[in-house]
Amino acid sequence: MPRFSRTLILTLLATLAGGTALAGPASASSSTVRVGIANQNTDMFGAPAWQALKMKRTRHVVKWDAIDHPDQIRAIDQFVDTARANRVEVLLHISTDNFTIGKGKLPSTATYRKKVGALVSRYYPKGVRDWGVWNEANDRTQPTYKNPARTADFFKEMWRLLDNSNRCGSKVTSRCRIVALDVLDGSTSSQLGNTRSFIKRFYSRLSPTWDKRARIVGVHNYSDTNRKKRGGTKNAISTVKKYVKSPRIWLTETGGVLKIGNTGSFTCNPASASSVQRAESRASSAISWMFRLATDYKKDVDRLYIYKWTGTSCVDEVRFDSGLTRLDGSLRPGYARVKSTVEKSKLFKP
Repeated sequence: MPRFSRTLILTLLATLAGGTALAGPASASSSTVRVGIANQNTDMFGAPAWQALKMKRTRHVVKWDAIDHPDQIRAIDQFVDTARANRVEVLLHISTDNFTIGKGKLPSTATYRKKVGALVSRYYPKGVRDWGVWNEANDRTQPTYKNPARTADFFKEMWRLLDNSNRCGSKVTSRCRIVALDVLDGSTSSQLGNTRSFIKRFYSRLSPTWDKRARIVGVHNYSDTNRKKRGGTKNAISTVKKYVKSPRIWLTETGGVLKIGNTGSFTCNPASASSVQRAESRASSAISWMFRLATDYKKDVDRLYIYKWTGTSCVDEVRFDSGLTRLDGSLRPGYARVKSTVEKSKLFKP
């Protein structure tokens, strides 16, 4: 988890016109999975290697109360404006105000409406049409962790914020896309059970009408991708299908992990060339598995966002590193895997 992821002609035409219908056909993923690269700064947009990928989509995580912090707003402005200048669509994903476990504040529905509404008012005019209700809602770092009902209420608020003639239209079906629910996959029995329970309670909070609207679901399948398994991805998708007919699954955050902390299976010692080489090789192999997983679920998966472009070179001060580049901007082996896939594959496209 970072600290701060069409076959029908009518669907293709809608996309070219500026947006895929939220309630439209879900069969697009059987022919094309759109690939984007997420990042938390603008470095990648000026990188020739990123430009060579011809990416058209990115994802950016923002704190729910960012509107109260001018420094955060300046950073978001810069990211959105730079993406727009490069003709890249931004998925803005709302998240906790503090990633330390137990420290994040869960806003009331009214506060969410006010604070996130201000973000929508600021960034919709800048071209943002893709919105995530809450990042990794079932993770312990998020204040939504034990409150799927509140998460469902937030989804309804996000829908209503976009549901007007000056934004996405009367039914939010023609110009915008909302990631209604965003969950981690997990690997242990407890984690898998948590994911199932969270999804169930989220949809239980919604009426049948709202269930149909909550069709885009984000899955962060780091565990499967980096352990070369399938169980977590399958668990999340199959559970969503119990409540939503023909959901559209977005792998909103995935990629090859080099480092999670300084102990365990995913370590990378920046002082050891062999340790860094092993970590980079492991992450590159995970990226290959990432694409294989998405291929296995191509009938369900609609988009895939790789996290992320800018790495940290495994420095001790940073807990998580999954960058396609090193801190100095040089390319890691995983980049070549991504480039080869999007250039040669008939399924994965920018």
